[in-house]
Amino acid sequence: MPTTTHSNEHIPEQAAQITVFQYSPDAIAVQSGTSLYSVWQSQDPGVTWIHSSGPPDSDFLDQLAAHYNLHPLSIEDVIHSGQRSKLETYDEYLFLSLYALDAETQQRLEVNMFVGGDYVITLMPDDKGLFAPVQEMLKHGNSNLRKMGSDFLCYSLCDRIIDSVFPALEQVGKEVFEIEDQIFSITRDAMASKLHHLRVRLWALERDITGAQEVIEDMRTGEIALIKESTLVYLRDCYDHTLQQLHSTEAYRQITASILESYLSLANNEMNEVIKVLTVISTIFIPLTFITSVYGMNFTYMPELGHRFGYPGVWILMIAVTAGLLMFYRRKNWL
Repeated sequence: MPTTTHSNEHIPEQAAQITVFQYSPDAIAVQSGTSLYSVWQSQDPGVTWIHSSGPPDSDFLDQLAAHYNLHPLSIEDVIHSGQRSKLETYDEYLFLSLYALDAETQQRLEVNMFVGGDYVITLMPDDKGLFAPVQEMLKHGNSNLRKMGSDFLCYSLCDRIIDSVFPALEQVGKEVFEIEDQIFSITRDAMASKLHHLRVRLWALERDITGAQEVIEDMRTGEIALIKESTLVYLRDCYDHTLQQLHSTEAYRQITASILESYLSLANNEMNEVIKVLTVISTIFIPLTFITSVYGMNFTYMPELGHRFGYPGVWILMIAVTAGLLMFYRRKNWL
């Protein structure tokens, strides 16, 4: 089980970092930052995995397209990032575009993949160690990866991409339940901002999960010659993971919706209390306003105008009306 490693230190800082794995059940060779021509001149049987991390230059893509007869449209999809998740089948290879999430920053990572009969090409703007576990498994001779073909390597990479969403879902779940606990103590502006942020994140997660699910569903139909029947069972596991993730996003969406309803209900209750107080004050002052308006009329001959106790009598009357209204509201449980 020999293992060889070659490296080249004269790689520009901004250039894509290329790592090539050439493996079979009995041997593996790993080359980093090396010329692709030396890789293609090798006659060793097995599978070749070319992994590029960073922005690929045009010469690199031209070499890949010329050697593997890649269609210009799939190369164009690599150049123009931000494509939707998809699977495209060509005569001699498959082209996949999927999105992973960085475990620490939850940054969205676009992964473009070419899968042929004896090769897999992965291109990413930034690696973030997403495929490090797969690379470690390749270095162990007892791994199924070494014994299977390129389709199984494609499954393993897709599995890593799909599983990278689980930590983000767990983080969203924690935030959802934290907001649910804080609904009675958090301010309105903070609540609205957090709910909006969570709904946007859930929408983005669902978009990427649904895209990955569609890709896996197309791969596991059994109609693609490059995907062996032995790999279809493993793809079913990937599909189950997407279902689990979609169920989680749906559950979190329902919880956020219920939190939003509770938040709106609390806001409406607070508004009703304010309106209730203002209404009570208004109803109390309506009869007082009527009394003062009557006694404010300027007539020469009017009862009580010349009475000695007219002014204090009016105050006593207004106080009695106010007390009577308050007692009435208390009896009706309006206060």
